[in-house]
Amino acid sequence: MKNTPTPRQFETTVRKALDRLPIVDLHTHLFDPALDSMLLWGIDELITYHYLVAESFRYLDLPYEKFWLLSKTQQADLIWDALFIRHSPISEACRGVLTTLHALGLDVKKRDLPAVRAWFAGQRVEKHITRCMELAGVRKIYMTNSPFDDLERPVWEKGFRRDERFPAALRIDPLLVAWPETAARLARWGYKVDATGTVPYTP
Repeated sequence: MKNTPTPRQFETTVRKALDRLPIVDLHTHLFDPALDSMLLWGIDELITYHYLVAESFRYLDLPYEKFWLLSKTQQADLIWDALFIRHSPISEACRGVLTTLHALGLDVKKRDLPAVRAWFAGQRVEKHITRCMELAGVRKIYMTNSPFDDLERPVWEKGFRRDERFPAALRIDPLLVAWPETAARLARWGYKVDATGTVPYTP
């Protein structure tokens, strides 16, 4: 058959179609910009991602307890030096950081962390989010929202102008894994609960 595509042509066609398909990310720990400091972004947040923290301890001669006492910037400095300067960044997590910086137009070959920090410091968060979503082809980002988070709950109770690109997803882990403590909190908030049982009381 003359019009039958070759395997390579078929693969190319499928890849092009997928590249044009808008993505909905169903599980993230990102937040609507209105939640302010709970939206973690910037180079130090990228570098201190927990996979990179774990990887860096293959090389760091530092107790865990002392590492967590350091500022975010100090932690990022240590990880950057260990994984991007003194060793080749070949892990998937390291490659993710470099891919992100490259997509944003930054020269990763220079390995200049202060310059990268200065670039991020010059970005406006709303425009930066829009650009990142466009580059990634992402249309919506589902948050992970906990009513038991003492920083997050007051923002929801007060109300704020929502960014429609960030749908909410309720996190109920404390109801399932820490019911006695969670029941006590619900009771303080005025809900009728059975703190001695393993499931919430249904009126």
